[in-house]
Amino acid sequence: EGSQTAIASMTTKNLEAYRYYDLGEKALNQLRWNEAETNLIKAIELDPTFALAYYQLARKFSWNYNGEMSRKYIQKSMEYIEAVPDKERLYITARYTSGRDLKIPLYEKIVNKYPNEKLAYFEIGDMLFHNGEILRSIDYFKKSYGLDPSFGLAFTHLKDSYLTIEDHDKNIEIAEKSLTIYPDDPVYKYHQLNSYLW
Repeated sequence: EGSQTAIASMTTKNLEAYRYYDLGEKALNQLRWNEAETNLIKAIELDPTFALAYYQLARKFSWNYNGEMSRKYIQKSMEYIEAVPDKERLYITARYTSGRDLKIPLYEKIVNKYPNEKLAYFEIGDMLFHNGEILRSIDYFKKSYGLDPSFGLAFTHLKDSYLTIEDHDKNIEIAEKSLTIYPDDPVYKYHQLNSYLW
């Protein structure tokens, strides 16, 4: 509790806003898009200067292919970036920056300074994956997933990478492993079934 209070004091003065932010971020990382959006919007309603909540909403809309809303929220995040710690500023700046060649160095700066940042490894892997560099992306997805096997984005993208290179044994293995973490979650049951179907 003391740790959470310290974190919240660096990002928002409103602990209730931070609670909704925390719920929203966790939902986002588990691909529960609607739940993430609902909680993050509540966080912003409680603190309209909450830069990290705007940032997470930008991430959410980006993953849902809504570029207009993603740009709207990352712009709002930039307006309040001065209230954000250094590491999170790098994340916001990378999301705001256009172009893979400019984004990747920012994420590399994060992992060089903070080697346990699962999201930064994931973001690099994602850009490599969508640029057709599948084998390189796998190394980053594996690092992200290894740091946190419950991280849904790393899980799904690692599976997609194995599927793309037709390594079906690895695809099944990762689906089975993640299902042990979320045995009652229909999303992970679907991924398990899908891996066997492929």
